[in-house]
Parts: sequence; structure tokens; C-alpha cells
Amino acid sequence: MAAYASARPRAADVPRPLRSALPFLLLCLAGLALAAAPDVPWAAGAATGGLFLLAAAVRGGRAEHELRLLRQQADRALLRGIAPAHRSALVAWRADELTGDAHRLSVAAGVDRLLRDLDPAKLPGASPLNRVVARGQIDLIHRLRARLADLGAPVEARGVLMTEWLLRDATSPLYDRGRADSLPQALARTIAALEPRA
Repeated sequence: MAAYASARPRAADVPRPLRSALPFLLLCLAGLALAAAPDVPWAAGAATGGLFLLAAAVRGGRAEHELRLLRQQADRALLRGIAPAHRSALVAWRADELTGDAHRLSVAAGVDRLLRDLDPAKLPGASPLNRVVARGQIDLIHRLRARLADLGAPVEARGVLMTEWLLRDATSPLYDRGRADSLPQALARTIAALEPRA
């Protein structure tokens, strides 16, 4: 990711939900502390703390919503294949987030869950997963999981996003029976997209 860092013009200024809510959380604690004061009615301190807690929830929720929208905007740019050298601070930040060790392991854990669901010894559940087709591509699914979990080798953010789409989207060939024939190509494209560009 060092190449991405050098291409970044400046750090992205993205909303931080907890940081946004923190001042109101501190005021909430101060309000609740008032309830312990002998000359202040308990209800007044509790009400003050409750109002600041509500304000913290609103401020944090708004920041979380803004952050979700920014991630979606950056994801669209990454899926279009924007080159590292042309990434804005926002897109570079999102690429770093997607390719960070914790996120990669989280997505690899999703592939692990898929592999467990494909175990022939496991009874089918309510999931719309097309097990018959997916079992035919078990080698590619194992390769995908291994590539994500190999933290010593960098990956491209676009490939991580493509993996998430395969695992979670109802229109993915893992679930959409009308697109089942395209699963081998989708898996191969996703594995290829994980490889960093020269």
C-alpha cells in the first residue's frame, strides 16, 4: 500500500461517528453527575444527561450516515477501476480500509462461512445459496479464500469489493439461479481483480 500512500495528495477528512458524538457523551456524563449533587434535584440531572445522550445519538447517527454515503461513492470509483495514481484522498482512504488486514480477514471469514455451507455433510438451510453449482467451483472458492487471507501479499480494493458482492448480493451467481452458469467466470475475474496492478 506504500504506492497508494505516495499517490495520496492529502489525508481524507471523513466523518468519525464516535468522535462526533464524544462531546455530547461527555456532557451527558456531566449531566448525570449533577444528579449526585445534593442541591440539584435528581430528575433534573437525569433529564439533562438524557438530553445530551439523545444529542450524541443523533450526531453519531448523522456522521455514520455520511460515512456510509462516502464509502458508497468511493466504492463506485474503485469498481470502475480507477488507478492508484489517480485516486482522490477519499478513494485512497477507502482502498486502504478495504485492503487492511482486519477487513481482509473479515471477508475471508465470509468465504469460510460459504465453504461450511457447501459441506455435503451439512443439511441445507433457508439460504438461497445455489449449493449444486457452487460445489462445482469449490477449488476456485478455496483459491479466493487463500488469496484474501494471505496478508503478506497485497490485494486490490476492487477485488475485495467484488468478493463482497459475490458473497452478499442476491444478484450474485452464487444465489441467482438465472446467472449460475457465470459463476466460474465471476470467481476467476474476482481472483484476478485482487492482484495489484503493475
